[in-house]
Amino acid sequence: IINTRDEPHGDSSRFRRMHVIVGDSNMAEPTFALKVGSTLLMLEMIEANFDLPNLEVEDPIAHIREIALDLTGQTPVQLVDDSAPASQMTALEIQTLLCQCAEKWLEHRPDEGTPTAEMAKVVELWKRVLEAIRTQDFSSVKHDIDWVIKKDLLDKYRDRLQSDWSHPKLAQIDLSYHDIRPGRGLYDVLMRKGLVSRWTDDEAIAKAVNIAPQTTRAKLRGEFLAKARKYGADFTVDWTRLKVNRPEPQVVEFADPFVFEDERLAGLIDYITEHMHD
Repeated sequence: IINTRDEPHGDSSRFRRMHVIVGDSNMAEPTFALKVGSTLLMLEMIEANFDLPNLEVEDPIAHIREIALDLTGQTPVQLVDDSAPASQMTALEIQTLLCQCAEKWLEHRPDEGTPTAEMAKVVELWKRVLEAIRTQDFSSVKHDIDWVIKKDLLDKYRDRLQSDWSHPKLAQIDLSYHDIRPGRGLYDVLMRKGLVSRWTDDEAIAKAVNIAPQTTRAKLRGEFLAKARKYGADFTVDWTRLKVNRPEPQVVEFADPFVFEDERLAGLIDYITEHMHD
């Protein structure tokens, strides 16, 4: 669920990296938005000491596998003995409770970083997905959620094949949905036919390829890389360090991932322009 390797990629006395790797195979933009957005909302509430119920799960790894196989949300989840409001709740009940908390949090949330209006869209989708699971009517999210999109596609093919789920063609479709090559993967075909909702657009994606986020350390890294490449500098870059290797090694470490302006970068760029040729 979370990669807990000791790689803070920053000042280890201040930061730890929570690498959420569940859902790496997601394709649909709304699904990504729901995954990342709901996680962000939970972290914000925890950091703000917002009033949250105690829902500590007894065995999360075992439960996540069971929940993933249950389309009804009725998988019972065992909570630790002192958890409230009960020692056992269904996955759907837990998600509903957390979604309600997130909706209340939006009324208090500082409008910083990701705009609250954008987070409201996340909560609206979250509520819509939970209602779809509760009613088993997935028509309201059939263009938004990967597993719903894919199941609908597989159901149609299974009916056409008049087969059970063991047919190899279904396994091929399952894998093809996640093929990220434009024009090759089934997801891309569905998206171009308007059968998958968008959360962004191609222009914004193309821009993000070349322009780093302007409110994080990535901005510093992007500026350094642009200048180093322009002048043909011999350089090394990792999460925290920017290094010019020649003629004399020059290294600057940026240990705070949230700093996007730092005068030390100017010194490093000056070194490049003084010792390299355009």
